[in-house]
Amino acid sequence: MSDKHWLDPRHVDYHRRQFTTPYRSTVHLTRFLRSILPRDPQTVLDVGCGAGQNCLHIGKAFPCAAVTGVDIASHLFPLGQALILECGGRPVKFVGGDFYTLPNLLPNGSYDLVLSLQTMTWLESYERFLSVLFQMVCPGGWIVISSLFTDCLVDAKIAITEYDEGGASQDPVWYNIYCFDRFVRQCLSLGARQIINEDFKIDVEIPPPAHRRMGTFTRRLAEGELIQQSGPLLMPWKFVAIRL
Repeated sequence: MSDKHWLDPRHVDYHRRQFTTPYRSTVHLTRFLRSILPRDPQTVLDVGCGAGQNCLHIGKAFPCAAVTGVDIASHLFPLGQALILECGGRPVKFVGGDFYTLPNLLPNGSYDLVLSLQTMTWLESYERFLSVLFQMVCPGGWIVISSLFTDCLVDAKIAITEYDEGGASQDPVWYNIYCFDRFVRQCLSLGARQIINEDFKIDVEIPPPAHRRMGTFTRRLAEGELIQQSGPLLMPWKFVAIRL
């Protein structure tokens, strides 16, 4: 996602809200981590951290961990650090930069837990990004990713163009849904020793946005299950844990 989109007030508001009330995906993430990690991590790297809302909640879940957040939108860091302290969290080490250059920004192979949350879907492709994440985690450590995946043998590469009411358009952004089987093969080729995945099933209803652009909401199926949607697209989120 470009700097222009990070500066959109909707995205800044999204980050601000989650500091005080973690979204259901963050609550689910914490539970998922507790279920898979054999011990509490001592070093955590959040890649694509935004303003640091997940750094706050992960820091509270694992109070002995040193948490580092990396994002290209470094203008969000002062706001994030202030909100982290206001919400009772410990200071986070923020690093501004392009995550493709992570091996030059931070020590390689030194993190027990590397997180990439709701980032990979918005990349044109994930192979190079995934390779960078593997370089940052220590032997025996874990990479945990949340992204849109399908169990079908299909990659859906989707470019979203949003329009305002007058017809003016924003630059297209990716909104990809990846074939999970192919993703698993890519992880194994990079040296993964274990892969655990879990579908994220939302448990609260979210009303449609007032506008007619992209924005998460839920629909209830006939059998009662809630599904997430944004604009015209279904959102099949998975959490994936990869052990080296």
